[in-house]
Amino acid sequence: QKFLSEKITVSRRIETISKTDFSEVETLYDVLEKSIKDINWIYNNINEDSFTKIVNLLVNAENIYLVGFRNSFSAISFFGSSLSWIRDNVYVINGIGGNFDQFSKISSNDVLISVSLPRYLKQTVKFQKFGYDSGANTVCITDTITSPLVKYSTIPLIIKSEILSFSDNLIPVMCLITGMLNSVARINNKSTSKKVKSLEEFWNTMDLYDNIK
Repeated sequence: QKFLSEKITVSRRIETISKTDFSEVETLYDVLEKSIKDINWIYNNINEDSFTKIVNLLVNAENIYLVGFRNSFSAISFFGSSLSWIRDNVYVINGIGGNFDQFSKISSNDVLISVSLPRYLKQTVKFQKFGYDSGANTVCITDTITSPLVKYSTIPLIIKSEILSFSDNLIPVMCLITGMLNSVARINNKSTSKKVKSLEEFWNTMDLYDNIK
């Protein structure tokens, strides 16, 4: 079953969905039920030592590199923007733009976190291998110990992620990321408060958000 889920194409996934007799609301409930199961699996099976080590790396690393492509980029983008609010030197890698060249400087003082679910992208694996070979602390968030990312990860973090549709289910990934963000913010409470306060002053100056009265 796992082998098939890794190999199944997007078109086959859509074809499978189209064969169900679910109504629109039943389809929603199906997604919610499977997502709840995935979250419960993390709740009962998360490697607490690994999670704690990852949080400490995020607090103490000189630089943090976040890698995720295609569907996974939405999770990595959220992770990067939120983490940059509470600490410096956070780099989101997506393709050859942005921080691509910065990644060549990755070293043993840095941490790399990659996200990839079936079907695993070769590009993500390449970045993970480069970081691993460079001596960096490499973390992967993936769905099975047989994932190609695990081989190049000093700390693999395994989740359960059922295929909900033609796209990956990022809900359990987002739960982990939010937990990491809150943990880092709690540990770095003083520096986080100072950094966020400075950002809020800048946002107000730029009139970024609507002031609801």
